[in-house]
Amino acid sequence: RVNQGTKDAGYSVAVITGHPDKVEVAERMVRQMLGLSVSGSASKEIAIPNEHAPFVMNSLARIRMQSGGCPMDLKSYPTMGWRAILGPANNEQLMVAEQLLTAVLAEAMVAGVQRSV
Repeated sequence: RVNQGTKDAGYSVAVITGHPDKVEVAERMVRQMLGLSVSGSASKEIAIPNEHAPFVMNSLARIRMQSGGCPMDLKSYPTMGWRAILGPANNEQLMVAEQLLTAVLAEAMVAGVQRSV
């Protein structure tokens, strides 16, 4: 699915979902169609629930360090909410950064549940 809400800014955001193997093939095809590098470095975008964005922001430096320097940023899109942008980095750095981000999101969820109890 392609979000055209950013079209006026000069770019569009494509979100590829499905089985990981199929997503990888689709991402490779998109990169080829756009004339981007297919191997070497890649980027990944992960949705962040609005209520967890501050928790993730406070963890960015730690995630970067523990993932071997994987570039990471947090952006808010008007139509899509918060997104963590991982990379460009090699596949191993991306995998580690994604695992660390998932752990941070789980911590944020637990902290949010505990606060509401």
